[in-house]
Amino acid sequence: MSLIPEMKDDFEPDEVEVKASPRSKEKTIPELKEECKKLNLKVSGTRQELVDRIDAEVKRIDADKKKDREADNLQLINNLKAQIGAQQGKLNDIRQKRFALIKEEDALEANLNQLRLTLATLEETLDLPDAEW
Repeated sequence: MSLIPEMKDDFEPDEVEVKASPRSKEKTIPELKEECKKLNLKVSGTRQELVDRIDAEVKRIDADKKKDREADNLQLINNLKAQIGAQQGKLNDIRQKRFALIKEEDALEANLNQLRLTLATLEETLDLPDAEW
């Protein structure tokens, strides 16, 4: 028979409301042992060993939570960077298309002005009345 209890597979640190010292130091030995059980820790030992064990586990849980939050934030940052990259690519495509349209518009307008100038020159040569364009 082992003194170390079996670990629960579905254990979630959020299920336990244990605070590190000094609150743990104020608890009785049976209360400390109950907290150890909730945390799947060894329940034997002196009062100080139980307190130290609980404190170490709470610190480990907090570090794991911090690590998980950091990983979540990193994933969020990477997702946002990917979205920004995709949107920037679309914006660049639209700008290129707009530039091409403006260039085409300018070419058409220049061609139209050239045709009008040619027409005006021909009309002057033939002495025809000006047409309204």
